[in-house]
Amino acid sequence: MADKFRPCSRPGCNERGILPNGTAAYCPKHMRTKKMMDGCKRHGKDNPGRKWLDRELDKVEANGMRCPLCGCSVVFKGNRSKVGNVISLQHDNDGNMRLICVTCNVKHQTMGDSIYKHGPDKRRCNRCKEVLHRSRFGKFRNSERGREREHSYCRECNKARRRDYWKKISATNRTGER
Repeated sequence: MADKFRPCSRPGCNERGILPNGTAAYCPKHMRTKKMMDGCKRHGKDNPGRKWLDRELDKVEANGMRCPLCGCSVVFKGNRSKVGNVISLQHDNDGNMRLICVTCNVKHQTMGDSIYKHGPDKRRCNRCKEVLHRSRFGKFRNSERGREREHSYCRECNKARRRDYWKKISATNRTGER
């Protein structure tokens, strides 16, 4: 049986490559580059090219493998339970591209480019649409994965939502309708 480890297939890279499927073996860094480029093609987004991605990944490595936005430690390859710290390619609304962690990338979906102005310690309430500090959002434990998460509404909006719900329920119970 052939060994699954070979040198990386990218020219000039002497790292140990992993053979996923097919004949090319890539080190974790170049596998991440390939996955980001494939994702661009799959989603119809601009592809920055290998040279740009390699240059940006080198900057992340020189920065101590930290997300430039939130400062969390990032990796090239994550596992299923911890994908938030994987480095990913973000296409900004103004056409620029940057590498940030998956967690910041997901925040960008809700806050847009304003995430760069407000920083990672802010969050947008889905009800009142205000950008508030994270401490203004309540937390709950996700029963499926057992991890703590933040509510999508700020505490004030969550109180108003619960108050409206209980008014509706009590009114329904008084009239006897279901």
